[in-house]
This record gives sequence, C-alpha cells and structure tokens, in this order.
Amino acid sequence: MSDAIHRQGSLHSSDDRRLAAIQYVLLGSMRRAAEASGIPVRTLYDWQKTDWWETLVAQVRTEMEGELDATLSKMIQLALAATMDRLENGDYVVTTKGETVRKPISARDAMAILALAIDRRQVLRDAMATAPQQRLGNLADRLRELGEHRRDATVPA
Repeated sequence: MSDAIHRQGSLHSSDDRRLAAIQYVLLGSMRRAAEASGIPVRTLYDWQKTDWWETLVAQVRTEMEGELDATLSKMIQLALAATMDRLENGDYVVTTKGETVRKPISARDAMAILALAIDRRQVLRDAMATAPQQRLGNLADRLRELGEHRRDATVPA
C-alpha cells in the first residue's frame, strides 16, 4: 500500500481506505460506500479530493477488471467444453426406467451451434484484422501531428 495514503494520527488504516475504495467501485456511490465500509460519508468525500484516492480507485478498478476477465475466460472455457461434449456424445436424458443415457443432439441444435460458432469466428477474425490497421492509422496521425508541431516551432518569425 502506498505511503501516500497512510497518515500518522489518522483514524483509518490503509486497509480501511482500500475497503472504502473497493466499496465505492462496486457500489458506484460515496453514500453507499460509506454505509458498507462504516466510514463517515464526509470522510470519503474528503478523501475523494486527494491524489491518493484517485490512484487507489484506479488500482482497485484495474484489479477487478483482471479478476473479471479471468472469471469470464474460465466460463467461456467451461461452456465450450460442455458444448463440445454434447456435440460429440449427446445430451443426457433419463429413460422411463430411470436410467441416464446419452442421446445424440438433434440436427437443428447442431446447426444452430454451428451457425453461431461461424458468426462469432468471423466477428473475431474481422476484429483482429482491423485492429492493427487502426493502430497504424492512429500512429501515422500522431506522427503527422508531431511533425507539424515541430515544423511550426522551428519556423523563424
């Protein structure tokens, strides 16, 4: 934790401040963050005016985005594995005797899965193809701006 957010004589520890920042990011409101953290709302508004608060909130957001991305990636992997299992081995069904067996999925369900997969793959390919071109275009624009700025600065008056 940054020394900038730890002050001697403060009623609140660095952990308290971090908890308040987490609550603020999760709840989106100083009042609700104050209720959740037990720190007076006036104190949170005072902290909001400091440089360290903005830094701490940005750090918390970055950490949460990373955790969310990892969770969503795991969900995608599990869903893909379950879909592949159903395509290869069929759906689970219970017979009239109470036994669980695998029944091949219908052609309609297989086609729906296929169509969706093809569409998503094409969207991904299109996005991957245009991203480098956009970055190069942005870089070219920025270099042009820098060149014009430098030219303007070196022209004698």
